[in-house]
Amino acid sequence: MVTPMLEIGGRIALRDDMMLRPYVAAGLSLLSSDSWKQTGRLSLAPSGTGGFTTSVPIAQVEGRVATGMQLYTNGPIDLRLQYDGEFSRSTTAHSGSLVAAVRF
Repeated sequence: MVTPMLEIGGRIALRDDMMLRPYVAAGLSLLSSDSWKQTGRLSLAPSGTGGFTTSVPIAQVEGRVATGMQLYTNGPIDLRLQYDGEFSRSTTAHSGSLVAAVRF
């Protein structure tokens, strides 16, 4: 898989000790296969019992977007709020995160 992305953002000084960094990013994930396959066997199955293969179809091209903002401070805590979206012909996924970083 390869995922080229382009991010555009800026910096906004809120006070002498705080800076807000809004950003937006977009790109594509390109996969070389249209399915994910895994082979396994049951550990307590009788001897001579063969294994099995499972296959899950996946999209070979998936669009990705992200947007968010990061708050930098001169103090020990920084915050980041982010939305991520993934879109293909067969799937759609949305996620969000709030991250607090504490420097020590």
